[in-house]
Amino acid sequence: MVRTNVIHKNEWPEIKRKLVCNYKSDTQFVQAKRLSLLQQKLEILRDSEEAIGKWVTKRDIHKLVFDRSDDEIKNHYRELEEERTLFPDDETEY
Repeated sequence: MVRTNVIHKNEWPEIKRKLVCNYKSDTQFVQAKRLSLLQQKLEILRDSEEAIGKWVTKRDIHKLVFDRSDDEIKNHYRELEEERTLFPDDETEY
């Protein structure tokens, strides 16, 4: 802008301090990254299925793989119960 004479070079230091750049995230990239991360976590869960109850607990999986707190784990199981009530014919095993 100084080069194009839109502002004077003496004005630039003051303007530069006030400039803020807000970048929008690439939502498609972010969504693809989230799905990829979820897929990796589900693969870990599937691969660790035989170890659950022998070497690791379900709580370990919740905390280590899904990074959930104790409250989040309780909420997760509460939501599963709600789904069982809402969709009683669903044969999905949790």
